[in-house]
Amino acid sequence: MKSVWRKHLLICLVLGLLAIPIYFLDWALLGGSGGGNWIKLDFRGLIFWSYITLLAVQVTLSSIALLLFPKAGARCGFTWARWFFP
Repeated sequence: MKSVWRKHLLICLVLGLLAIPIYFLDWALLGGSGGGNWIKLDFRGLIFWSYITLLAVQVTLSSIALLLFPKAGARCGFTWARWFFP
């Protein structure tokens, strides 16, 4: 596996594992019962599923970009990741 793909996989794994605390954050913030009104709105899962949707879009687009431009990914992609993965 090339170094760029290894970094890509590691970043995707970290972002995927970040979904676990986001789930509990969503449950803590939005898990309470609705107000005393006759309309009860249930927003449980709003933060979590929004994060999962954006994560799926990011992983898909970045994987396609690495497939189409493999040398560009090694040269200029993941610029912020170079701080963490020298």
